[in-house]
Amino acid sequence: LGVGQYVVGFSFTGGALANDQLIGLHRLSAAVIFPANFGDVNAFSSEAGGTVNATASTVMVVALAPTATPNTFTTIGTITIGAGSVTPTFATSGGTAKPGAKGDVLRVLGPASADASFANFYASLVAAV
Repeated sequence: LGVGQYVVGFSFTGGALANDQLIGLHRLSAAVIFPANFGDVNAFSSEAGGTVNATASTVMVVALAPTATPNTFTTIGTITIGAGSVTPTFATSGGTAKPGAKGDVLRVLGPASADASFANFYASLVAAV
């Protein structure tokens, strides 16, 4: 691992998010490593945003489920949209790199209590392969 990059895109274009809004699912087609705090891989960066500023800090949860139990997710990090903006802050759990195996399921989930204003979330997450 570490010679190339793997990019996964997610988006929700239905306007404001509902509580626990499922943004998307992706089954990994290769073993990957998400860098600490979803940092850069080669010339690629993780990115995120929305089309309407959040009223309050809004946290999307990034989780992985192993291929053997594809509906049993463990949080590997978050994407936080700051209050009054669409600007993201990326964090991995413990601030460390997170591996994913071929066949694992990656999920992005909106906050339990959705922000009333923030809308049309999108993100690209990069990993090393």
